[in-house]
Amino acid sequence: MRPEVERRAGAPDLTWWIDGLTVAALASGGVYAALSAAGQEQGFLLCCAFAAIHVLFLGLITRRWWVLPALMGCCGAAFLAVGWALGWDAVVPWLRGAWAWAAEGLDAEAIAYGSLRPLALCACALPVSAALYACLRGWFHVAAPVVYVLALNVAANFLGLAQWLPVLLTSLGGLMLCLPRAAAAGKNRLPRRYGQILALPLAVMCLVGAYLLVPQQEGQWRVEPVRALFADVQDWYDYRFGQAAGGAAAGRAELQPLGGRLGGDLDLSPEVTLRVKAERGALVRGAVQDTYDGARWFQGWRNGRFRFDSLLWRGRRDEVFLARLPVGGREARALYEKMTREEEMEITAQKAEISLFSPGTPKAVRVHNPSGLNAYFNLAGELFADRRYGRGASYTVRGTRLDRTLTGFDENMHRLLALTAGEEDPYEAAVRARHTHLSESLPGWVSELALKIAGNSRDDYEAMCRIEAWLTENCTYSESPGEPPEGVDFVAHFLTTREGYCTYYASAMAVMARACGLPSRYATGYGLQREGSGGRFYAARGVTAHAWAEVYFHGVGWVAFDPLSWDADAGGPAASGATGRLPTSPGPTPTPTRAPLPTAQAESDAALPPAQPASRLGIAARVALTLLAAASAFLALALAVRWLNGRQTRRFELSRLLGRKGRRGAGLTLFADLERQMHLYNLDREGGETLSAWARRVDRSLRLEGDATCQEAMRAVERMIYAETDPFEEELAALALYHEQVEGALRAALGRAYLWKRAIR
Repeated sequence: MRPEVERRAGAPDLTWWIDGLTVAALASGGVYAALSAAGQEQGFLLCCAFAAIHVLFLGLITRRWWVLPALMGCCGAAFLAVGWALGWDAVVPWLRGAWAWAAEGLDAEAIAYGSLRPLALCACALPVSAALYACLRGWFHVAAPVVYVLALNVAANFLGLAQWLPVLLTSLGGLMLCLPRAAAAGKNRLPRRYGQILALPLAVMCLVGAYLLVPQQEGQWRVEPVRALFADVQDWYDYRFGQAAGGAAAGRAELQPLGGRLGGDLDLSPEVTLRVKAERGALVRGAVQDTYDGARWFQGWRNGRFRFDSLLWRGRRDEVFLARLPVGGREARALYEKMTREEEMEITAQKAEISLFSPGTPKAVRVHNPSGLNAYFNLAGELFADRRYGRGASYTVRGTRLDRTLTGFDENMHRLLALTAGEEDPYEAAVRARHTHLSESLPGWVSELALKIAGNSRDDYEAMCRIEAWLTENCTYSESPGEPPEGVDFVAHFLTTREGYCTYYASAMAVMARACGLPSRYATGYGLQREGSGGRFYAARGVTAHAWAEVYFHGVGWVAFDPLSWDADAGGPAASGATGRLPTSPGPTPTPTRAPLPTAQAESDAALPPAQPASRLGIAARVALTLLAAASAFLALALAVRWLNGRQTRRFELSRLLGRKGRRGAGLTLFADLERQMHLYNLDREGGETLSAWARRVDRSLRLEGDATCQEAMRAVERMIYAETDPFEEELAALALYHEQVEGALRAALGRAYLWKRAIR
């Protein structure tokens, strides 16, 4: 009678799953701390994924010795196939470059190798998980995980990890899962009532859930943290799969009367947009654009949206708002503090908005009304609400800004740039990738003009001050400059007419900064207009909508440049000089002191290798070699399967076992494998069931071809376990015969799949 076999692979025992979960929980924090200490900050969720992959990999290679050689063999075969297909002259230089890229620190912006960065980081973090896995599975001691958790959290405190709380929670969770192992007094097997293993973590989760859900007051439920957590998960999913744009729109509508493109005559409304309570007036930023195409500014990158106060996005928030600047040590930090001003503003909306306005870099946001409104940010550096809010909504925002009106700012800036010149800026590569492209429509004479104005400046800051001063002195402020002609670059048009309002000035400032090699962006928001005389109350109106440029300096960060110099007391631009016009056909090109940046198209063209015609013979040869490599790999795999199948058969030959392990060792080996075979039949031993009772149940359930029975086979096992003596030869032969019959039945029932079911359990 053919046995009824459940067609599924044998799974590792429960002990391995609990230990694997424990190692993954403990290793996630260790991986995060190790990568952060090495300067490779990653999100905590990604580090958790690394730890889980490590545990699965380690569990596989430790339970089946041949997995690692087989994996290495497959990688070697794939490498040979790629070499044959692409040619060794292309593969070897790529490998050398990848090695140099890894030695230089896995630069995320390296175009050729950046896609390998997650794989490389996962491999670099493997030793942490391997050490924990070996400790827990091989040399477990009660004190080891306790010492590890204490050391990890002390290190996290000294390292200043952004996501320290998740590290603490996961490490404590892993420690809780170790308690049953400790209770087992060092034995390698957990207690049978394994439901108690998760009792303590489950109790903690219930307490946390009760705190979040029990009403704080009658009719009010404390579910906001739960909602926020789900929102964070949704934001991560949307950003990862490119479904969320995120962003603000402050000031753009007022300053773009033509809608789709820059320029045109303004007709601004005197209606109050914001009422602000602050110590002093300043520009409040609402929106930022990074890409200029000759007719408009827009956000050309995927920005996502992230909750400002979320622990999950703390590291990303620090990256967007440049938390680790300035570089250069204590002296640079002391100079930086002299040049910055901290502002706190209480802002009340007077019309529907989505933007949350901030004076510089936001540090804290507290929404007063309506309740449940959350502050979000994106990768462009914009601050906005999760939904539109109406009149009367108020919030307090605290931010810092580099204030160029402070006494001694210019000289301090020169000294600061000298201190940071030789230091590594952790954010500059990403900023340059986003904020340095020039429009293809920009005439060459605009870049030449910017380089001529910058001249032989002392440093980049002085060069930007010269361009700002030139725009102030040589252009005329006008809210009716007319509509710019279509097909003509907007900045080139302004530098020709020398007439326009803040949009014109800010665009020219940002583009000319990029022409000098510095990252820049276009910012819009409102200037504040003082209400009354000498008070702390200000108003933002449609007529005070303003645009300015922000330039990034190495090791320092973003600095605002406003050629119109907004004056809060005057309620408008403080500078609008006017002199001669720039000729449409410039004179001889001056010798540039700075190399202008190429356009985006020129950069992409330069990155492409020169085209080389491929001969038909060469293509045919590569195709043939590829097919040969594929056929060889398939043949090698077939031979490996055949060898493995034969090895599995010979593995339990009684004569081989007796020669290697003796009678008792051979009997225990056969019995252990017999238990695995019965697992595939769903005939595992139940708790408290004796060997003889289990054998009778197996004989009732299985009808095998042959005379051997499980009850006869168990005589040898009972002698080994209960009498602790070697079995007799005839008892051992009965056990081996029954094992062979069960093996044959399984092979007949499962076919070739049985080989893999045995291999992966």
